[in-house]
Formats: sequence, C-alpha cells, structure tokens
Amino acid sequence: MRIFTLQYFHIIAIAMEKNSIGIVGNGRVGSAVIDLFKKHYHIVAFDPLYIGKQSNECVRYAASLDELSTCIVTIVCVPTPSSEDSSCDTSLVESTVKSIPNDFIIIKSTVEPGTTDRLRRETEKRIVFSPEYVGESTYYNPYFNNSMADVPFVILGGEKRDTNEIIDILLPILGPTKNYFQTSAINAEMIKYVENTYFATKVTYVNEIYEICNKIGADWNEVREGWLLDPRVERMHTAVFPQKRGFGGKCYPKDLSALIHASQKTGYSPSLLEQVQKSNVFFTSLNSKQKENQNTFKLVPVKQKSILVTGGAGFIGYHVAKRLIQEGNRVVIVDNLNSYYDPTLKEKRLTELYRECGYVPIYKVDIADRDSLKKVFEEQAIDKICHLAAQAGVRYSLINPYVYEETNVRGTLNLLELAKQFGIEHFIFASSASVYGGNEKIPFSEGDTTDSILSLYAATKKAGEALVHSYHKAFGLPATILRYFSVYGPWGRPDSVLYLFTTNILQNKLIDVYGHGQPKRDFTYVDDIANGTVRAIAKNSPWSVFNLGSGRPIDIDSFITSLEQLLQKKAKRNYLPMQPGDIPISFANNLKAKQNLNWEPTTLTEEGVEKYIKWYGSYYVK
Repeated sequence: MRIFTLQYFHIIAIAMEKNSIGIVGNGRVGSAVIDLFKKHYHIVAFDPLYIGKQSNECVRYAASLDELSTCIVTIVCVPTPSSEDSSCDTSLVESTVKSIPNDFIIIKSTVEPGTTDRLRRETEKRIVFSPEYVGESTYYNPYFNNSMADVPFVILGGEKRDTNEIIDILLPILGPTKNYFQTSAINAEMIKYVENTYFATKVTYVNEIYEICNKIGADWNEVREGWLLDPRVERMHTAVFPQKRGFGGKCYPKDLSALIHASQKTGYSPSLLEQVQKSNVFFTSLNSKQKENQNTFKLVPVKQKSILVTGGAGFIGYHVAKRLIQEGNRVVIVDNLNSYYDPTLKEKRLTELYRECGYVPIYKVDIADRDSLKKVFEEQAIDKICHLAAQAGVRYSLINPYVYEETNVRGTLNLLELAKQFGIEHFIFASSASVYGGNEKIPFSEGDTTDSILSLYAATKKAGEALVHSYHKAFGLPATILRYFSVYGPWGRPDSVLYLFTTNILQNKLIDVYGHGQPKRDFTYVDDIANGTVRAIAKNSPWSVFNLGSGRPIDIDSFITSLEQLLQKKAKRNYLPMQPGDIPISFANNLKAKQNLNWEPTTLTEEGVEKYIKWYGSYYVK
C-alpha cells in the first residue's frame, strides 16, 4: 500500500509521453524544477495535491506513479519532515523511489547522508542526488538575488556514468555556461545540509542584531543599509524575519536539526550549531500564537504522541487535527473522501491543513475496508485513535441506510479490532447528541437513558458506543465517548442548516423551516468542540462519556432571526412539520466535561455565526 502525505494526496489525469522528465512532488521545489525543465522537455508530473489541475502542452499530470514509466529520468521532490528524534524522516522518499517504475532517478528531497547509496543498493536502480539548482532557489526565495535565476548551477552526486548521463540531459538547460559539479552521493547530500545550515546560522546572527537594535534604540534599517556598504556583505545575508522571527522558513530548522542529529550519532556534538538551534527556537517562541503558555519555551521537546484521526478531511476532523498538531502531537489522517457532499471542500480543508501545519501523512482509505486499514497501522506507529469518521446526516439515513451500517458500525468495529491488535493506548469515539432521541429529561446528562432512538443515524452511533464499551470491558481498551451537540463553524458541511439558511437567504430563496421553527438546538462552535476533544485525548481516562455542547439551546426561528441581522437580509421562511428522525430539543449538561476536562465552551452563538459568515464570504462568495 502506498502512503500519501498531505502534499501527495489528490490524484489526477493520465499522461504518458516519450522523452519526458518525470517529477514527483509539485511543491515549492517541484514547481521550480518544472519551470526549469519545461522549456526544453515535456513534463509528466505526479502530485496528488493538484487534483483537477489542467494539463497543458508542456506539463501533463499523471494519475499514478505508474504513468511515469516512459520518462527518461524521474526527479523526486517529496517532503522529508523531522522525525521525533529530530532526524530526517525519509520514509516517503524511500517508498516513492521503490514505487517509481523506471530505474533512473534523481533525488532532490533532503535525506540523511548515505541514503542515496543505500537506496541504490537496495533497489538496484540508478540514483543520483542533487541539491536545488541556484535557479530553483531564486524561484521562491525573495531574499536571493533574482538575477541569478537564469544561471542554474547543478550539483550531482552519484556514480560517474549516471551523473554524466544527467549532465547530457541538462545541457539544454545549462547552456554554454555548463555550470555543474560532480561528486559522490554522500558529498552531495552533505552539501544540501551545509547550505541550509549555513543560512540558518546567518539568520540567527541577523535576528540577534535586529533584537539588539530594538533593545538599545538603534534603527535596524539604517544599520542594515550601512552594513551593506561593505562589499564583502551580500544582501541575501542580511534578511531579517521579524514577522516570524526564527529560522525564516521550514527547511532551515528541519535540516539544521537533522544535521545535528547525524553528527551526534558519530559521537561529535556540534556546539555552534546546537546554540544556533536554541537561539532560533527562542526567537520563534517570541511570536508563537499557537500555545496558550506562549511565554514559556522548552529546549527539550516533549515526546510527541502519534494520533490517528479518522475522518480528518471532514469538518470536525480538520479542526481537531489542526489543534492536535498545534499542541505538538503527530497526526496521521485516514479519510475516504466520499461524495456524500462535494469532495472539493474536503480537499481544500486538507490543503489548508498543510498550509497551516505542514507535513501530515494522509491515507485515502475507507474504514470499512479492514485490510487497507490494517496496512495503515502496519506502516505508522500509532499511539491513540481519535475516531471521527462517520456517515453523517439524520435525513440521509432514511434514504441510504446501508452506508451507515458500513461506516458507523463495521468501520468502528474494524478500528476497535486493530486497536486491540496493535495495543492502542486510548480510543476516542465521536458520538452524537442524537443518541438521546426523544428523551424528555432536560438537559441531557451522560447517565440518561438512550433507549428512545428516533433515527437510523442515531441508532448506528449508539451501536458504535456499545461496541466501544464492549471492547473496554472485554479487552481493557481505555476509551472515551464524546457526544457532540450541533457543531457549526467555518469549513462546515454544505448540508448543515447554517449553510442552507445562509445560502438561501443571500439568494432570496425560501428556507425550509421544519417543526415550524420550534425545535431547539444546542449549537456549539467547532473550536470549542476541537478544544474539548483534544483535552479528552490528553486525559487518558480508562472509561468516560462526555457531553460537548454549549448548554445554551436556541429555537430555530430565533436562530434564523439572528442570522438575518448578521446578513442584513430577511429570510423567506417556509414552515413545515417535523421531519422523521429529528429530535425536538438538544440541550447538553456539560458539567462532567467542566469538572473532568476543565473544559467549557467560550464562543457565544452570535459570535460563532458571525465567524462562520466571514468564512462563508471568503470561500463561497466570489
């Protein structure tokens, strides 16, 4: 089974061309490589992030790695994130190299020295390592001198016969200058680390000077201009990063940490580089907005937990995954990206997650497919499971009941079996307020009966709860059940009442108001839900059930009125009877979550709806 990261997820059109250059990964480096080569060669590119991207006469986008089989050489530009021990995680590079159908490969991804030679021995393929061309770096780094963009300089590391053949391929690009340097693979790999470590050190120095100027009252801009009068100083070496003080990018800290790790494995501690790392961690911490305790920073990182988030491309899953990563956890996502609603929204959530949080392993897997799901556990070291994947929608369950059994029951059973088999520390199951059904006791408490189920959706969520409890009792699986109440907010599903009401009001269309607007819903903002979920994951309770709801129910008619005020537009209400499966009221007693998780919702409904409308405008209104 092939693992896809967030950058390698979307799969697009087939293209097979003779005398083509294959490029795997169209991120910043890959995009620069495409620009460099497309003037002289046809490009066959594979990067699942760009689903639906239009092919053109220069570049065709492949549906799979198999479509690169006719390329004369394939260039690998996939990400290599930091592992928990700060070493370079080359798993994606290795799986990509082994999966590429042809045997002539250039690795441009940063790898630990010795990786290229090892992969060449293991695969018996012809593999060359090449750091970025100068021209590539200028493509995306505004701090470089852009006049260098048209003068690429190539470093090639590998067997001489292979690097010679690469030079022949590159001649149309190099032109008469023929700027290239041939060396061994391990030397080329080291050059890559030296480049980024050098710039990380420069950034550290500049950040220190910038901070001193601020402290003593000197004008940094004038100091810098005077400094640049010295002909020995290049402008690119005086770039400061005050917006995000620190390394000034993602590659610098990653590669610096990896080089330190590689050095320490030999018994040598590079004291200067270690101090560079500490200094930059400090400067980065000055502007950190992701941690609640932003005024503290630790030089020794806390061991990450690896958490599988099922349904990570979904509405709640996206927010929970983002919050977990921001809290310092490692997240692995499983999602089948089904077509219950437009998958484009799910894909864009994943793209946004990558933009905000960087590398995340993604598996396009249906949790009802036990064999495929098992391979995720075999390939990833998972500590905890946050099971958010579900077939949602009360009304849709009346039309298509079988998919609810497949996902909500069988999928949950598959995850529980794998949790037992792989020794998972904690299983978190996302349930629903709908399990309370027609319960007449208000507000709903965790100990209340759930025997008055009103919909098939609710029945499958209750079945899931029963399965989780049985595995807790029979096998000692630590588990937590979270009952979510009417979650809303940015990136919400297009079948939600908030989306439907907002869209129809703006388009002057009728809105269907079931139950004549009298049913009450305990609308809970998604950030509050994500916060409560992450707290429950960290709690590690042997067994718990928690309500996560605002505790402030509002009737649908009043909800529409508040929406009208925010939109400054009147709704055209179409009052209808209650639909089958709908509950008359949802009202959470969240005292247990307050006492045990130190959690309580902080977002008022009006505030949350206003945030949703702002997001809606940025996403849907063109």
